[in-house]
Amino acid sequence: MLHTAKQIKPPTFWESFRQRFFHRPVQQPRIFSEIDYYRFQGLLTKQHQPAYASQAAYLQQLRQLIHRGYLYPCKAIPPDLVTMNSVLLLRSRRGTAFRVSLVYPPQANHQERKFSILSPLGLAMIGQVEGRQISPHLTIEKILYQPESLGDYYV
Repeated sequence: MLHTAKQIKPPTFWESFRQRFFHRPVQQPRIFSEIDYYRFQGLLTKQHQPAYASQAAYLQQLRQLIHRGYLYPCKAIPPDLVTMNSVLLLRSRRGTAFRVSLVYPPQANHQERKFSILSPLGLAMIGQVEGRQISPHLTIEKILYQPESLGDYYV
């Protein structure tokens, strides 16, 4: 019997994107608003639900970020800090700019570039400031919308 080479399935776009841009975790402490912190705690309590089983590793990374981070009142959050529901302009090393939003898992939609906090890109963006390089290939160029800077605390 002739054995054929095993068919190797090419990675999806998002798998290759994640492998290329987010191969190592970022270690610096982050700043979180009080509202985001309490909502994250709610997410972390859902880690044993079947809907979140595939995101257990991201929940653990979020827990570590929160543990190492700083908690600020919503009114004290600087306008150049990435918080939940922020809209950002990211720039790649090649110069390509694209607009993304940081959202909670139920609102995530990759076609609309709405990335969940429980994703490599979401975890890389949260608590960072304008101008910060979040991976070897991506930099936060500008924060186009941040709820806390406009008093939209319950978005």
